[in-house]
Amino acid sequence: PTGGCKGAWTHPKGARPYNWDKNRFDPRIGLAWHPLQRVVVRTGFALTHIDMRVGFLNTDEMMSDATSISQATGDPTPLFYLDQGVPAFTYPTHRADGSVPYRGNAGGHTGNIVDQNMQAAYTMSWNFGIQTELSKNYLLETQYKGSAQVRNSGSYDLNSQPWGMIPNPFGNGMMDLNDPANTTYRNTWLSNTQVSRPWNNWGNINMQGNNGHLSHHEGTLRVEKRYSKGLTFMAFYTFSKTLEGNSLSNPYLAWGLDKGRADYDQTHVFTGTMNYEIPVGKGRRFLNRSGLVDKVLGGFNVVWTYNITSGSPIGMSITGQSTQNYPGYMGTYGNVMLLKNPSLRDNWQDLGGDRFTQNNQNSLVNCGTAVVGLGNDCFSYIPSFTRGTNGRNLWDRQRIIVANMSASKEVALKERLKLQFRLDFQNPLKWYNWGAPNTQLSMANLANTRSFGTTGVGSEATAGTTGGVPLMNITLALKW
Repeated sequence: PTGGCKGAWTHPKGARPYNWDKNRFDPRIGLAWHPLQRVVVRTGFALTHIDMRVGFLNTDEMMSDATSISQATGDPTPLFYLDQGVPAFTYPTHRADGSVPYRGNAGGHTGNIVDQNMQAAYTMSWNFGIQTELSKNYLLETQYKGSAQVRNSGSYDLNSQPWGMIPNPFGNGMMDLNDPANTTYRNTWLSNTQVSRPWNNWGNINMQGNNGHLSHHEGTLRVEKRYSKGLTFMAFYTFSKTLEGNSLSNPYLAWGLDKGRADYDQTHVFTGTMNYEIPVGKGRRFLNRSGLVDKVLGGFNVVWTYNITSGSPIGMSITGQSTQNYPGYMGTYGNVMLLKNPSLRDNWQDLGGDRFTQNNQNSLVNCGTAVVGLGNDCFSYIPSFTRGTNGRNLWDRQRIIVANMSASKEVALKERLKLQFRLDFQNPLKWYNWGAPNTQLSMANLANTRSFGTTGVGSEATAGTTGGVPLMNITLALKW
């Protein structure tokens, strides 16, 4: 519009939708120090801003303007022809301030607001490590790394109320619906909770701003052997933790209680790789001669990779209970009452004698037998008008193991012609990875509760590279 965008908030023509800063300082600094002959200290720090660009421009601007034209019912002729142009049409009548009136279910009328003082998010990263030469060919490194993403984008519902509190319909102030004296009114009110929103002709009004934060810390121990005597290898172990939180259901919840382990957090990671020239054949320690024996047995190189990690963090939920609760715009922290943290039971790999029927599998989780209408040993359902206590990502699913090996050699047939033999073997030791357990406890009936903690049928890894069925490939190739 000529005068700028209009609605509940007005953006003057030529003004920015939000104030961003362009004069940013992104320093990077590093240090490598050689205090002793066999010791190197390395450390560094970096700060990097993330450009917002147009990611937070919402086209609705808390309103939309649309109309439609159509042929009369029963008239089979085209509405118009292109060479005749589009028929005249009009938009709905606007209000005096230029905004568009909304007709429909108020709860479904949503909008977005961008904080005018929103600032660019930035990432800080820092590290400190010590490298030590153990001997001529061996290196030991210890390293700490940390990072933080600050002022991440997030949103909360501005059109909300504190838990169990509404404007007092009989006077001033607020009414506490948790007070037993207000039980009768609360039960009546539940049939039309929309009237208690601050703007009751709107549904969610999402306030976009700097509402997120992420932090990561890790310590790594690494051993490396450089190539000597036909062998090179590297192995490292990392212990880490990643926490994040970037969205709140409403402004009345404590932001810190919404922050938890990231979905991709992995506490423990161990990785080992090895390249080895088997000391048999021409130019090597044993059978160092040409001939048929060398062509058949000599010159093999072996590569081995192994990786084992903690399972990703998961939560839990419960269904099948007919309880009453406050509407979604009164946010809560969880949907179960936590009794103890779930964890994998001992010998969780044993799925029982009927693994192809999910409800007959042994549960992987140590939560005992469920009781319909109550819960299990780890958690129960939330009674009516009660907050949950479970939080997010409280425990880890099963570990993941991936191992692969390959052996190869080349035989010279002529000066410029070679035959290559290669064997690839994925998951050679048959370390299988099951799928994630079912973390939803269905309380509809006893049969449904038995699926909690089971992996399902066919949910195991299907590729040999990720811990599925072992797979061998033999390749013969001519190279010239």
